[in-house]
Amino acid sequence: MVTKNRKFADFEESSELENESVLDNEEEISEKLLELETKIDDIEPIHIVPDGSYSTHLFECDIFKNKKDKLMFTAKFKITEGKLKNRQIAKFYDIDSESEGVGIAYFKSFAEMIGFQIPKKLSTLKSLFNKYVNENSINLIIAMKGGYIQTFIGFIEDTEE
Repeated sequence: MVTKNRKFADFEESSELENESVLDNEEEISEKLLELETKIDDIEPIHIVPDGSYSTHLFECDIFKNKKDKLMFTAKFKITEGKLKNRQIAKFYDIDSESEGVGIAYFKSFAEMIGFQIPKKLSTLKSLFNKYVNENSINLIIAMKGGYIQTFIGFIEDTEE
């Protein structure tokens, strides 16, 4: 009596199923690419913001988990002058408790700089930060290098004529 290695038999069966799903997936990809062909000419490419200083307006924050399952805080800015006016850029802070506090220290410095009081109950951080940003016009000069926000140079004063 010849017995087949059960693990190998399972592999053969699962491979056949995977091949069918790969074919279905390839058909879906082809359909999506065909659909994209009609739109691609109208889509503007995204370029890295060149090195330099930019006047910006802080408009939103977000808290999420990244691909490495780390808790992140992001501050979102809009460039307010020049060729890149209305271009959005973001600063990311690793606020995960397992990151030895380095990202949290940078985030606390940022919050202190703009006058935001970090709440004791951190589950309210996102909503309170966004409320603070909406109630206060926070305009900053930002230095970019290599496509990333390197530093905050200072505030842009509101001037009334």
